[in-house]
Amino acid sequence: MTIRVGIAGAGISGLTLAGILSRRLPHVHVTVLERAPAARDQGYGLDLDANGQEALARAGVYHKYWDCSQPYSDHMAFFRIGSHGPEPAGVMFRPALLRWLFPATFAARPETNRGALRDILLDEMATRANTGVVFDTAVRDARLHVDGGCELFGDGGKSVGVFDLIIDAMGLHSTLRHHRVVDASGGKAFGGTVHIHGVINSPEAACGAPLLARLRKYGSVAGYGRGYLIFLQRFGAGSNDGRTCCFYQLNHLDSAESLLDEIGVSPPSSRASGIMTDERLDKVKRWVLHDMGEVFDESWRDAIRSLDRVTVGAPSSHTLLCVYLGSISAQSRLNDRRCAASSHTARQSSARPTTWRFRSFASATHCSTAGWAAAGSSRCRMPTSWRPCSRRRARSTTRAGPT
Repeated sequence: MTIRVGIAGAGISGLTLAGILSRRLPHVHVTVLERAPAARDQGYGLDLDANGQEALARAGVYHKYWDCSQPYSDHMAFFRIGSHGPEPAGVMFRPALLRWLFPATFAARPETNRGALRDILLDEMATRANTGVVFDTAVRDARLHVDGGCELFGDGGKSVGVFDLIIDAMGLHSTLRHHRVVDASGGKAFGGTVHIHGVINSPEAACGAPLLARLRKYGSVAGYGRGYLIFLQRFGAGSNDGRTCCFYQLNHLDSAESLLDEIGVSPPSSRASGIMTDERLDKVKRWVLHDMGEVFDESWRDAIRSLDRVTVGAPSSHTLLCVYLGSISAQSRLNDRRCAASSHTARQSSARPTTWRFRSFASATHCSTAGWAAAGSSRCRMPTSWRPCSRRRARSTTRAGPT
């Protein structure tokens, strides 16, 4: 009997899990539901630790991981914000000897292009007969079905499918979280900082020699001092893609809305409208340059003037939750098949072949009673038996924006 698995959310997590399940359990049919269109902007980059890279290997796409990652972007050089010249105050990196001796701890963690990685996962899912990805389909609620399993509902209460197992991979803004926990204040906690996050599409064309001297030598650079913090990091899809993201961190504000009000920009009504490439971009640049005052050297100011787009946000968090529904029999059959696939060997198809061995994936889920069960938290870790081959400071004074 085919077990129907529904995954809500077609981000990196949801697609990677779909790849793992469809590869390890061929008798399971996986449907991934995503509320956004397929062409939605995916933002910037992300860096994956050994657990994240292991998940990609289990999903069968690790051999393409370095095609969308920036070499040496996990080497971070720190500069004092008023210093001139290309030499940093310090450099954070993973020595080659430690990577060789302790690969599970000191694995390379380059910045990976999120959009390119998602495309790799989508292309892989398209080749698997037991996996489907459905876009423009929001998941708003879930209820136990009268004939067993669980039914998902979309906009207007419309049914989007009945499944034996449901996995919530919608992240911070999950619409299923309320079935398991009750959160105060909307369920999301302010992280304490506000970020202005921007992109320089081509630093080589837009930036001056002092900044390029730093970026060419180090994949990531940071400026710090006097309560300020700014990061620049390459995140392009591969070594020939020079796109660079910029983080300008503010510690003295209590929300992104308060910063937007200072800048004179209305809060966005959607994620897409929050990407500023019009006259709002110029307003944000002017505000940041004024906020920098005279303490930053010219290379950092050059980076702000070269931004091609920006977003303003305040990182928030709450406990991550994976929700599982279904009958005991369906869950038992799924676990039996997981246990049958207790080990797996994969090879990286590159110039340096490496073999990995895995423990059973069955330990990731547990279901002891019919109906609701849950597993996972923000501190959950995947098994670490895989050996990969090769990544605040509070401001005490309040600063005013331009008048």
